[in-house]
Amino acid sequence: KVRPARLDQHHIDIFRNMQLSGVREHQIVESTPEGTSLDDELPQEELDPQVPEVPVKQLSATASFLELMLPTDSKLRDITISPGNLDFGQNSVLSTSEKQTVTITNRTSQKVTVIWMMAGETRIPCVPDEKSLFSVYPPTCDIRPKGQMDFQVTFRPQNAGTVEGELLEVVVAQKINRTFRLVDLQRFTPPWTITLRGMGHTMAARTDTQVDISETNVRFRSCPPGERTYQVVMMTNPGDMPLSYQILPAVDAAKAEDGGSLDLGDEAPFRAWPTQGIILPHQFHLIVLEFAPTVARNDVPYVANFQVVADYFDSQPKMIRVSGRAWRPQLSFCNGQLNVTFPPTCSGIASTMVCAVKNVSEIPISYECRIPTRFRSTFWFTEASGQLAPSESTSVVANFCPSSERVFSSPMYCAAHCLEDSDNIVEGPLKALLNSSAPSEDQPSYVLQLVGHGKGPALSLEPDGLDLGAVKACETLQRQVVILNSSQLTVRYEVSTKFVGKDAAAMLVADEALVVGHSVGSVAGRCTATLDITFHPPCRGEFIYEVAVTPKGEGAEEPSGKSVTFTLCALAQHPYVQIADLRTESATLQPQSMMWTQFQVDGINELYQGEVVDVERKFQAAIGIDEKKRLVRQLKPFQLLFGTSAVESSPTVVYLALSNPGYLPIRFSFQTPENLNLENVPYWCDEKALVDER
Repeated sequence: KVRPARLDQHHIDIFRNMQLSGVREHQIVESTPEGTSLDDELPQEELDPQVPEVPVKQLSATASFLELMLPTDSKLRDITISPGNLDFGQNSVLSTSEKQTVTITNRTSQKVTVIWMMAGETRIPCVPDEKSLFSVYPPTCDIRPKGQMDFQVTFRPQNAGTVEGELLEVVVAQKINRTFRLVDLQRFTPPWTITLRGMGHTMAARTDTQVDISETNVRFRSCPPGERTYQVVMMTNPGDMPLSYQILPAVDAAKAEDGGSLDLGDEAPFRAWPTQGIILPHQFHLIVLEFAPTVARNDVPYVANFQVVADYFDSQPKMIRVSGRAWRPQLSFCNGQLNVTFPPTCSGIASTMVCAVKNVSEIPISYECRIPTRFRSTFWFTEASGQLAPSESTSVVANFCPSSERVFSSPMYCAAHCLEDSDNIVEGPLKALLNSSAPSEDQPSYVLQLVGHGKGPALSLEPDGLDLGAVKACETLQRQVVILNSSQLTVRYEVSTKFVGKDAAAMLVADEALVVGHSVGSVAGRCTATLDITFHPPCRGEFIYEVAVTPKGEGAEEPSGKSVTFTLCALAQHPYVQIADLRTESATLQPQSMMWTQFQVDGINELYQGEVVDVERKFQAAIGIDEKKRLVRQLKPFQLLFGTSAVESSPTVVYLALSNPGYLPIRFSFQTPENLNLENVPYWCDEKALVDER
């Protein structure tokens, strides 16, 4: 006995996933080589096969509606039937109507078997005495690959004064499915079930037809061209008799109001499914309405009317008014301005401006703002891309940072794209419907001119010059200079110093003598900043500096007039004295010139005019007699000769006239061993003991 292959759910899942991946059917297995018989090794049917787990790909809402409303004669189907609806019109009771031809086409590469499901003939009746209203000839047949077959369908009504109809089912399966021995379970093609709507009536005239429509004015959600939106309308039969309906193709509402009835045809973006049927008493049918625009009209809506004819009473049809808008992405920048000017700013300081971005369209979009590469160092966006819901507004922060004092300009391009909704994703053969209807139009791009003015700084210094006068060498002086920004813009600046004096000794130590508190800073508009200056001259000399405060962004080759400068002057000296005159009072008079020489006045004056050497600083800082004894030998000694006088004569007194030739006040004192309260003169103070002979 021949048994057909058993169909499991995972076979359907595998086949469906394969078609969603773009493969229409399983590949044909090569035939058995010659000399080999199928009887040599017959496959055995497994009574309890192991069912593999097959992940099922979820369909989006659009894909589900497309598959539901796909015409029965579409080339995307493996098995097609034409026409999809049969209307036999008025007939007599228990009489056979005229024949209508139905064509079934096999678009696969396998031979198929067609079986019409007729109650009591090819299928078991669902209720006792069930009889089909239709008869089909032939009820079963085979169709070769890429072939077709015509079937004759007749209608035989059973009741008078009513409408009758039913769904004709036809099951199509591959011929090899007749026995499990010919089926490869890994490449098992499930059978197809196709429905055909047929109806007719036996009414002479009927005027009490009534059908309730849940909503007669339907507005679709806006969408871009190439996408589809759907609405569902419920039609109810409130009467006690079956009710038939027919939904005619959409008619342009504007032309219908003018008295015309021009069918939009291929241009109609509206479609209804099913287009005919019979509603039992107090029951309802759900009608799916589709809006599939191919051309964008933006704010001009598509408006059409569906005529619903009930019980063949076409003189007074019901109306379903449908409308929808097809949008391309539209944006509005800065309320439609073509040029946008930034607030003026200084070099190196970013100026920001908030730009209003509004989605004018009624579809969600994404946008991306672009600036040419050569201008991106001057103009940029904090967030250059984003998404907007229908009619939503947002703010985009634009930045402008000039590099010099002039006018900058740059175009800004913005590309808007439609956001892809997850409910509109379609895969597999049905994707061809969207690709064929979607127009090949470029996404809109908007141009906006950005203009910015780079302004020069308005800085001043208080004081505008700094003369420290005479200062003591090796001592630290601190001063402050106030930087005043008279403009309303924030200014960043750099501080630089330059020695412009002619003193060679001061030039060698100029860099370490002057230190500024900071080299880079900023001052807000109408505010001040303080610049600390520290001057520590390590030697005597005339120090002259030029201190420049330069706004950031000005190069060294640019004119220096934009910088604010001031001069710092200082005369570094050591406090010193000079012996201007020398007089003696003694018993023995000596020439003044001899006393000048004996006191070595010229050598002492020359010593004080010179620089302080390191050994002198060490001697002053030395602690302890031994350390001073070691350093005293390195000092330059002077002998003060008071001349000769008789014993017990009057003491010799020398009068010195001291002068201060410098600009610094001085204090002086003469220190002798007696002033130091030393009872015994240290050995190192004895001039005869300068050389230790012990």
